[in-house]
Amino acid sequence: MGKQHLVVVTMVIYSNDYEFISELGTLDEANGRNGLIPEYPSETYYYMITDAFPCIPRYLRGTPLSDFEI
Repeated sequence: MGKQHLVVVTMVIYSNDYEFISELGTLDEANGRNGLIPEYPSETYYYMITDAFPCIPRYLRGTPLSDFEI
């Protein structure tokens, strides 16, 4: 009978691991910024979610409106 081996497999959940560096780029730690968008011609705060970075941050800035639902 040959040697027996114990194999341990650890399951992990991948989370985008990036480091926020203040003043590097134009977005804040919540991946948002103040600016003008078509829906709000006055300056407003908005999050940037793109096809290249389709992540909703775990950190939110501000308080959601009472009619906001997930």
